[in-house]
Amino acid sequence: MIPIMLTASINPNAIYTEHRDIKKRKKEYINSINYYKKFSKVYFLENSGFDFSYDNEFPKDENIIYLSIYNRSDNDWIRGKGYQEFRMIDEFVNRYLKEDSFIKISGRYIFKNFKKLYEEMKTQNRIDNNIIIIDLYKKKRCNTQIFFISKKKYLINLYGCYNDMDDSKNKWAEHIIFRRLILSESYRRFNIMPLTEVISGSTGLLYKNNIIKIFLSNLMRFMSKSKKVII
Repeated sequence: MIPIMLTASINPNAIYTEHRDIKKRKKEYINSINYYKKFSKVYFLENSGFDFSYDNEFPKDENIIYLSIYNRSDNDWIRGKGYQEFRMIDEFVNRYLKEDSFIKISGRYIFKNFKKLYEEMKTQNRIDNNIIIIDLYKKKRCNTQIFFISKKKYLINLYGCYNDMDDSKNKWAEHIIFRRLILSESYRRFNIMPLTEVISGSTGLLYKNNIIKIFLSNLMRFMSKSKKVII
């Protein structure tokens, strides 16, 4: 089984962040943990210094590992969410990850078709875990909300990428990782479009998938011979 790594910031401190309600964010994270623990071991990474030892609302399970990775400095807030998130992931991969591969999911996002996505990632892991599964888009960005990657590939292709991220200079995580992966030639997209509904951390608005967009995306994925097509 491939572990699921959920990234979290219960009390976010970053520019371009509108969804700051701690109680609502906490509830969304708990719902997400309860959803994904049915599939596999869950690593829950939190970077705002939240103390889990004094909170009984988060589910307790031997397959849920809570990690408070607080490494913010005074100027981190201006560099944004992506910078803080991938800096945290670097430390996780270096110090805590015991498995050969993992699935990265932005912690508040519940993917409604995750069962199918998970089966696809497990199959890829058995065949060749040197292939990264992630959606890349024509606007030179990628979907960092969910992807599959081996520890080896992360260290080769994405480790240290947070140093290039800075939201205040429009150096978004989605664009930085896109450029890293284009150079790697070791990625492919998901066979089906990942589907989720969530309150955007940046705008505070509900993000929903468009039905027409879903149909066209899945049709293109099905018809395309090259699984590296940028959608």
